[in-house]
Amino acid sequence: MSFINRDESEGLPNPQTRDVFVDGDKVYVATDGGLAISDFLGLFYVPSYASSNGLTTDSIWSVYADGPDVYVATGENLGISTDGGQTFSTYGQGEGLGNNSDVYDVYADNQKVYAASAGGLSIAWKSDIDAGTPMPFTTLNSTDGLGANRVRGLFVTGSTIYAATQGGLSISTDGGANWVNRTTVDGLGNNYVYDVVVEGATVYAATVGGLSISTDGGANFTNRTTADGLGDNFIHEVNVDGSTVITANDDGGISVSSNGGTSFTTYSTTLGTAVGLGSDDVWGVTVAFGSIYAATMDGVSISGPGMLSRPNLEFVNRTTSEGLGSSQVYDVFADGLDVYVATTGGVSISHDGGDSFVNRTTADGLGDNFVSAIYVVGSTIYAGTSGGLSISTDGGGTWQNFDSTDGLADDYVNDVFVEGGKIYVATDNGLSISTNGGSTWATRNTSNTSNFGSDSVKGVSAEGQFVFAATVSDGTSTGGFSFSYDGGSAFTNFTTIDGLGSNAVTGIFLSSMFWLFSTDGGLSLGVKPSTYPDDFPPWFQYANSEDGLGCDTLHGVHASNDYYVVASTCGVSVSENMLQFYDYDTTDGLGSDQVYNVFVDGTTIYAATSAGLSINRPLQSNPSTSTPGSTTIPTGGVPNPTPTTNAPDPSIPSNLPPTLPVTGSDSPGPYYWLILIGSVLVLVSRLRSRTRGVSGDRIDALPSEN
Repeated sequence: MSFINRDESEGLPNPQTRDVFVDGDKVYVATDGGLAISDFLGLFYVPSYASSNGLTTDSIWSVYADGPDVYVATGENLGISTDGGQTFSTYGQGEGLGNNSDVYDVYADNQKVYAASAGGLSIAWKSDIDAGTPMPFTTLNSTDGLGANRVRGLFVTGSTIYAATQGGLSISTDGGANWVNRTTVDGLGNNYVYDVVVEGATVYAATVGGLSISTDGGANFTNRTTADGLGDNFIHEVNVDGSTVITANDDGGISVSSNGGTSFTTYSTTLGTAVGLGSDDVWGVTVAFGSIYAATMDGVSISGPGMLSRPNLEFVNRTTSEGLGSSQVYDVFADGLDVYVATTGGVSISHDGGDSFVNRTTADGLGDNFVSAIYVVGSTIYAGTSGGLSISTDGGGTWQNFDSTDGLADDYVNDVFVEGGKIYVATDNGLSISTNGGSTWATRNTSNTSNFGSDSVKGVSAEGQFVFAATVSDGTSTGGFSFSYDGGSAFTNFTTIDGLGSNAVTGIFLSSMFWLFSTDGGLSLGVKPSTYPDDFPPWFQYANSEDGLGCDTLHGVHASNDYYVVASTCGVSVSENMLQFYDYDTTDGLGSDQVYNVFVDGTTIYAATSAGLSINRPLQSNPSTSTPGSTTIPTGGVPNPTPTTNAPDPSIPSNLPPTLPVTGSDSPGPYYWLILIGSVLVLVSRLRSRTRGVSGDRIDALPSEN
């Protein structure tokens, strides 16, 4: 099993993680340096520290969340937040909690809050907490029938409470009034119980002597150990979903059972079966978004989609036989049945999903037959050629060409993007911008703009005032990702120093919360800042061949609700959740492994290759007779290339002065695809409404009972 590991580089305040919890689309991690919260599948985090959030310590043992309510068990007390973890109120012995140190676990239902600590099990009515009652908690301990005062974990279902104690598993069926205690006499592996989970009538108790399982509600137990495949007999935590049982082992990685706990397969770095696992010392485990999340002593490790299989994608290839101007394809744009292809022999257009094409050339007004970029807005087609930018306003029938004699930075156009009446053109001599349909141009390059990455601009995109230029080194400049927050007047450049996979940035794709960059060093991902410049620079994390990409040299990236796709020198790599990529090449029907760009329209993937346009239609069995590109794209998905008007924005001056003004709308533009979270909701393995056992500390010599 392969994992990607997240540590301080991805925003964790400390690599020593104690617990991980997922609520909806948020991932919460308890660390020895504070609480970390992720809105992004756990790929990277925003740390929350005691110095600013109201907690009295950064030592977090466990976390539970339900909407805006976040509960943390810390080394000093219990913290409760009602604003998503931004600020906390703390509760200790003065508020009735059993102990001021070592609160191990916490859970809350609609009415009550439960806290497990070294001093017992504490219970409070939510209404008392909300009302500010001075001592809202009542604590139960061994004098009330618990097996011991030290309670490590708990599970609540209705009026039944299960308490994992240092002296056995204590069970109450009347809300804590009366208890029975189960020990080794009843089959437990050890009386020191760290965690407990209940699934129906089956009770799973994680002990320091194995995983003990009861099928009669907790009366009798059968114990599983390393003899049954567990990585270690010391179990910190257990996660159960149906017949799938996963244990977090003290020094043995994670163990997974698919038969309810009868037998296990262990994944650990020691055994060589867990590639990328942060540490074999695992303290917490959960399942979400089709992946296993493991809280280890050296980061949070996220498995590849173990519950997902490789998407069954087969491509059909279109060449000159279907009417393409050339089989060497550099770019593609699609909207339903309409497919536009940039080839070395002209612009090829299909209105039947790519089954047949008509070709447009210099005879129709193109600047050159070598076309490297294509973008479409309604009936207006923008074609980047080696002889300038060619624009057709009648669906490709006739063309008007703009080149360096019209003010374009260079005749060789690498990419083109259009938004809000502005045309952005990436050339070999900088970025050219027009607000009047191409009549006049303003250029940004290293000669007139500070902090511009390079004159060799390979890709461009924009969203409101944000302008993005993908550059590569031209021999005199570094390259990198150049970003403008004021419509193109000033730029800031980001490089490998800021976390980019490479300074050779070849393509850009935007979502409402993320920026994706294809580079010569893999795929880089940046968080869209909420404000500028306060939230800059963004974090860049990148996936490369070590993370499942076929190779590191990427040419382009695109996405929809269903797939994230990158084009590379060895085919295309596809992910359904950004946690694991699968590779496709000529054996899957691609025309060539040399893929220059990709476009995703719903569930249809278009790959521009050196030997044709390759099309994947995963929902169709007969590509030649079925209706391609028919998937309806929800709001916020792949950009709708048909705006209500093609007229220039009246708020933008007709001519750009030498210094570009701040123009356009600050509101999000149409170039949105469903963010990482939304795209995987269809794959989410939802957490049950249950408590989470805490991931406790390793015990070399068991402490005496309090």
